[in-house]
Amino acid sequence: MVRTTPGVGERFITNDDVVYDIIENLLDEKGGDKFRLRNRTFGGERMMTRMEIVKLVEQGRARFHEEGRNTIEISKSGIRGARVPDFSMLNEEEKNQAKERYEAIKPILAKQNPSKKDITLRVEELKSMDKPGSIASIYRWVKAYKQSSEDIRSLLSNYEGCGSVGKQFSNKVEEILENVIQEHYLKRENESIEGLWYLIKGKINRENKQRIKNELVPLKCPSKSTVRRRVIEVDIFQAAKEKHGIHHAFNKYGKVNLKKKAEYPLERVEADHTQLDLFVVDEENGLPIGRPYFTLILDCATGYPLGFYMGFENPSYTSVMYALKHAISTKSYVKELYPEIENEWLAYGLPQQLIVDNGKEFRSNSLKDVCLQMGIKLEHAPPRNPWCKAQVERYFRTINQQLLHSKPGTSFSNILKRGDYDPKKNAVISLKLLLKIFHKWLLDFYVIAPRKGVDGKPQELWRNGTRGLVQPQILSFKPDWEIILGAKGSGTIQRSGVRHNHLFYLLPPNEDLQNKLVQKYENTNIEFKINPDDVSKIHVYDEFNNKYIEALCTDQEYSKGLKSYTHRSIVKATREKFNDVDNDKLAETKVEIQDWVDNAWVSIKTRDRSKAARHKDIGSNQILKGGNPEKEISKKEEKQVAPKVSKSKKAKETKGEERKKVVNVAPPIFDDDDDDFSSDISGF
Repeated sequence: MVRTTPGVGERFITNDDVVYDIIENLLDEKGGDKFRLRNRTFGGERMMTRMEIVKLVEQGRARFHEEGRNTIEISKSGIRGARVPDFSMLNEEEKNQAKERYEAIKPILAKQNPSKKDITLRVEELKSMDKPGSIASIYRWVKAYKQSSEDIRSLLSNYEGCGSVGKQFSNKVEEILENVIQEHYLKRENESIEGLWYLIKGKINRENKQRIKNELVPLKCPSKSTVRRRVIEVDIFQAAKEKHGIHHAFNKYGKVNLKKKAEYPLERVEADHTQLDLFVVDEENGLPIGRPYFTLILDCATGYPLGFYMGFENPSYTSVMYALKHAISTKSYVKELYPEIENEWLAYGLPQQLIVDNGKEFRSNSLKDVCLQMGIKLEHAPPRNPWCKAQVERYFRTINQQLLHSKPGTSFSNILKRGDYDPKKNAVISLKLLLKIFHKWLLDFYVIAPRKGVDGKPQELWRNGTRGLVQPQILSFKPDWEIILGAKGSGTIQRSGVRHNHLFYLLPPNEDLQNKLVQKYENTNIEFKINPDDVSKIHVYDEFNNKYIEALCTDQEYSKGLKSYTHRSIVKATREKFNDVDNDKLAETKVEIQDWVDNAWVSIKTRDRSKAARHKDIGSNQILKGGNPEKEISKKEEKQVAPKVSKSKKAKETKGEERKKVVNVAPPIFDDDDDDFSSDISGF
């Protein structure tokens, strides 16, 4: 996965092998980007908007051409892609080497225009720490990293020699590039990227005429996308100073740099979790489930929420990745699910820096590897310093105070404010309805109102900030999120398959991975990824062909759609009951646990229903993609609710008798009609 921004000079290929070059950027009637594309396969031209191209990539119907030393040709048309699909699956020696090189160049990358003195000082620092890195190596690593759009895999030594040699320019071309940008971009009269490219091309053509006369190899002209990347790398303060003067540059950048404030969208985002101050109910039976967790990713420059996860998955790597996936993606589902919402969810794209706390979910190696591969700089705030993530903490207060504390079922943040109010008895809002209310509040209220933390309206700040050169970056192709979300595991290939947590997984018969491993390592140790939402298959990494192989569980009836969390609970309960584990015992325990979940769903105890909600995978990741897991209750308890029982009667009856008295009673469901939605959200 490589970061890219749709723009002039970029190239992409569609699933039907049609290659397009983006050759011109026009503005449509609404001021948005519209591109003129050249069809390199069949000839001709066509127009597409930025969002149309982004959605093609998101849907897996197109992918961008990738540059850098870690790429290989993946189509006959010359489109290149990453040689190594997943950084996390490399052996520890290779990963540590790449990480060590990244740490070596990290201080240099932080400088917009590092000098030779900066490089020399860094080399001396590395020598004092007994770490590798010469001046030539630092230059080479920085160059490889930038040319690959900040892909950690470009720092792997095994792959430094592969890829397109033509992407490396001679000293003369580098000199022309730097001079043209310095002379024609850093001035008050604006020069477009295309204009800069023509100037560079003209100077190179002039130089080549002389070189041909002298029988020298002609210089290669860089692409428009290369010129655009070089312009983006120019020091922001210096560019503002040259274009608008020292006072403008100081007022805009000088003071805020002291505060380390984000200057543009996606430069810096903050992520954190909270448990919302609201009890939600089951949509079918009206019983309170519990307070959902809320994982938020917030853009610091604009105050615009980038993505979130809401559900009953405890704060974990999984919930963080659900939120990150939502943050990176466009939010076209809003108009489909909530047509009554007036405004679009504008924010999407890859952040440059992700600020998190020191929770174990943010310290996981899986998250570190994903961020390295996506070019996201993961930064941990100092312990017990919440002001380092002040904006996301402020947002949590806002959503609780302005949205939730006025709704039935609120638990309030302060127990003194609660008084004799019982949030469980008053709870009437389902998670599905809460998501609808949240989207309405967020898009038609929160982002269009002035916010003190960012000195403006988030919607306007995002729109203004994503015009011109600074555009949201996306992944160059649609990643396999099932693999990215997967937890990393290891095992051995046996005759009965790959064994993991008392389940066996079979590789396709045409895959000869086992023999290759024996020949190279004299063992069959493998690594794989497993989706925490479905243990019915794993993805085994084939290091010989740099690809994943899907291996299905031998017991599909048991494992299909089963969460890892539920499977672990089944294994634990089976051990406690039988002191041994096999498929028959697992199946018996699974039925028993399903009965527990069904009983918990109509239990008096909210804690039981919260655990059941996690087993049922009730969360925004399912609801927003069209599913409604709240309705996926067992047939035994379908459309049944627990009757209201008086305290005197409750004292006489046992819990088992209460569950037998389940009858069909219309639950107090909160009015979810679209026509009456305006009254549902009163009290903002």
